[in-house]
Order: sequence, then C-alpha cells, then structure tokens
Amino acid sequence: MAELESLERVVGGLKNEKGVDVFRLTENMLELALSLGTERLELRPFDDAILPAILTRAAETIQQQADAELFFCELDGDLQPWDKNGNIKPALAQLYDAAHIWVYGDFEMTSPVRPHDWTK
Repeated sequence: MAELESLERVVGGLKNEKGVDVFRLTENMLELALSLGTERLELRPFDDAILPAILTRAAETIQQQADAELFFCELDGDLQPWDKNGNIKPALAQLYDAAHIWVYGDFEMTSPVRPHDWTK
C-alpha cells in the first residue's frame, strides 16, 4: 500500500515538471493497442499499452502543432527500435518513423545521434 501511495506522489510531482506531460490512457490508445496486437512486435503486456499511448499522443501533438519535434527517451530494450546488438527492429522502427518520433536510448538525448537530415 505504501508503494502505491508513493507512486501517486511521484506521478503528481511529475505533472508539475516543465516539459513533462502525464496523461491517462484513452479509448483511441486502447483501440490502437488492439490493432497493434497483430503486428508481431513481441512486446511485453505493459509495453503493449505504452507504445500505443506514445504513438497516439504523438499524432495528437502533431495535429495541434505540425512542426513539433517529438522525442521518446526509452531505456527499456523492448520499446527501442533496435536490438541489443544495434540492429533495427523494422516493424517498431516503421511505427516510430511514421509517427515522426526520434527514439533515444538515454535521458541525456545523446544516443543514438539523430542525423541532421532526419525529418520530423
């Protein structure tokens, strides 16, 4: 029970951080999760909810601000569009590219280096 209370406090604190957007899962996100279920992305159950949330939120952001630059910092290898050897996971990479999201493998946003010609 203490862990749950701590989680709510931490998430509540994140809501006030500049540049951080905490949001709830929506019906659109859940619908996308169902359709992505057939894509053989080999994600864990929690990641099956996170990926559609990221992709849906990206689409909403682009709709509101067409020139927005979207980045996803992800330490979890399951959601990175490359494997542990640096090989591209084509299906996942295509989803991020279509959503105009550059994925970083660190929170310093240094790796992988975003090419200058990468289009948002």
